This record gives sequence, structure tokens and C-alpha cells, in this order.
Amino acid sequence: MELDQAANAARAAKAAGLKHVIWSTLEDTRPHFTILGSEPPTIGDGYKVPHPDAKNEANAYFTALGVPTTFLKTSFFYEMFIHAGLSPRRGPDGAATLTLPMGDSVMALVAAEDIGRTAYGIFQAGARFINRTIGLAGTHATGRQLAALFTKVLGEPVAYRPMTHDQLRAAGFPDAEELGNMFQFFTDAAATFVGNRDLNLIRTLNPASSLSKTGYSSTAPNCNPPSEPEPTRGTVDRRQKRAYGAVSTTTPSRTTSPTVARSVDHQMSPSFRSSSTTGL
Repeated sequence: MELDQAANAARAAKAAGLKHVIWSTLEDTRPHFTILGSEPPTIGDGYKVPHPDAKNEANAYFTALGVPTTFLKTSFFYEMFIHAGLSPRRGPDGAATLTLPMGDSVMALVAAEDIGRTAYGIFQAGARFINRTIGLAGTHATGRQLAALFTKVLGEPVAYRPMTHDQLRAAGFPDAEELGNMFQFFTDAAATFVGNRDLNLIRTLNPASSLSKTGYSSTAPNCNPPSEPEPTRGTVDRRQKRAYGAVSTTTPSRTTSPTVARSVDHQMSPSFRSSSTTGL
């Protein structure tokens, strides 16, 4: 369906004679897995991670028609911590834990609102970005750095606990296999994925991006930070804190989102699911 929508959009842009189009896209994960010698399960019509793979295929509709396009490659959304069941969870001992299948790899993240702001900056820059690809991120951070950021925002310790890609794929919820493959791509291809997202360039296009708030900076090309910097409040702000709810071992906060709590509990692998059903 998305390929059909992209084809229609490209044809419409061509017919309208648009001077500049920005297409939100991602990498095709398949050649990266091949080069790296990784063999995650194939999903659907020959895809490894259908969402980014198909988005990348759609780029060809714009180039084939000669539409003046900037290809804006996005990153992992901060909002996934709320809406995709990836927020910290409280264990039986009451301690909060952030569980991600990232090991010690660096991850490129972005706030959804920064996509529009960066696109606006690209348009404002004129023709210099036409027929170019721009990698978008607000932060490059490890799982431990993200846990430290949650610690800062929520006001209590949040530990980081890695899980394996196979554990996520076997979690049993809808799209678990695709999410497992996606995180495997983030991990296996971290140097390329993170390295293609230049935070300095994004800072010039979008000075108000979350980059200026988190205190993290690029660690490419080796994606191996020498230390864990002290985080500052970033895009995970009061809105996210309200969604997670106040931290309490007795009474759930009245601001905790039941939908988020149920989603988080549903999407965790049984071996990692907390005995509590209340999200942070």
C-alpha cells in the first residue's frame, strides 16, 4: 500500500511541477545484512524489515520521474518509548529497568516533531539539498545513556538491561519479528546508520532540535562512546513523564496511561515481563 501511495505522490508532484519535494524515507536493510553476513528471518515479500525496506524502494519513483527531491532519512522515534511498549518497567523488587535489544551499541533517535522542523529548514535552505539524502537524528545514545536520561526525567534510578534480538522476535506480540529484525539492523549496522546522521548538519537545519537539549553528541564512526555523559532533560520531557506516570510502588499515578501500561506489558517477552502491570 505504501509503495502505491509513494508512486501516486511522485506522479502528482511531477504533474504539479513542484520545485522541491521532501520524501521521508529510510535505509534498505537487506544489502546491509548481506554485507555484514547477518541472516535475520525474511518477512513478507522478501523483506527483512518491511517498513524501511519498502520506504527505500519507493525512492525510485521520485528519481525515475525526475522529481526534485530531498530524501530525508529518519531514525528511531523517541515516541516509541510510549506508543510501542518500550518504556521502563518496574520489576518485582520495585526497581525500574529499561530493556532494549541494543547491547552496547549506539542508537540514532529523533523526536517526531523534529522531522517537520528539519524539513522546514531544508526548504528554507533552497536548492542546495535537492537530489541529496539527509540523515536525521536528534541524539546518538547507548542504552545506558537512555536509562540515565530516564533517571534524570523520572527522578529515580532506571537501570539498563539488554535483551537479545531472538528474545524480542519470540515475544509473541504482533510485529515482534519485524521489531527484532529492526533492532538487529540498528545493532549490526550501527556504524553506518549512526554515521549517516550528522548531528552538526541537523543543528544548522533545525536549531531547536532535541540535540541541543540532550547533551549527547555524535560518536561516529566507531559508535563507541568513551564514557556515559551526564544527561540533561531532552525531548523525553513532562509530556512523556505524564504518560509514564509518577513512580510509585503503592498507588499508580492518576496520570499513568492505561493504554501505554497495557501495551508495554503485552509487548514484553514473558521472560522479561514484570510482575507489575503498571508502566512508569
